[in-house]
Amino acid sequence: MRDRKVLDLRALESLDLVQPYLFVTEIPDGAVVLDCRTPHHFKAWHYPGAEQRKLDALAQDFRQLDKERTYVLYCSFGVLTAHLAEIMQREGYEAYSFKGGVRQLMAHAQARGMAPLR
Repeated sequence: MRDRKVLDLRALESLDLVQPYLFVTEIPDGAVVLDCRTPHHFKAWHYPGAEQRKLDALAQDFRQLDKERTYVLYCSFGVLTAHLAEIMQREGYEAYSFKGGVRQLMAHAQARGMAPLR
């Protein structure tokens, strides 16, 4: 009963309803991390082990990915990948967008000793 939370439905916005399902602030163990920024930005910095995928190509080809895996997508601000993560979820994939985009992901990585200071 302590875990219950009372929400004022009149104050909720549509993003409040989907946010817990679309966004993550941690990289789950074993997740495939997909950087959906340009190759130039990927080369400048990317999350360790991330794969670079063009967002439009991934939107067309994600059905070729293994449905048994978990995917964390990120882009500059986390907005474009949130839309794609939602589409992937509707197709049965466990896919999320990293909340806050690359800036928050860099902070996450840096806090874990994975990213150089800039």
